[in-house]
Amino acid sequence: SLFWRHQKAEQEEDGTRPALFQRPVWQGLIALGWQPTQTLNLRAELSHTGTAKDEAVDGTIVTLASATEINLRASYSVNHHIEIYITADNLTDAVNLPQLGLPLPGRRFKIGLSFKG
Repeated sequence: SLFWRHQKAEQEEDGTRPALFQRPVWQGLIALGWQPTQTLNLRAELSHTGTAKDEAVDGTIVTLASATEINLRASYSVNHHIEIYITADNLTDAVNLPQLGLPLPGRRFKIGLSFKG
């Protein structure tokens, strides 16, 4: 999927347009899923968020960098009710939310068990 935005704020009385904060110009996601067996599922995602504007603490307008994120997931179905999974999110250690003041980027690894009713 790919999202491109052509957003403009309404003109001020003096003819200028204020910046739209925390709105990336474009976002894209490519996801590939593969099921080599009936019980094993694999998924890879490549997500990109374009640059955005935000207001810094001192009131100046800053451009936030774009970010590319890679996520991987593997799951194994033990039976119809139990699934074991492992995920690796944000392997590029990039910021993926266009907003100042959020925690620093970080990789996340999870191993879990999912129960379905």
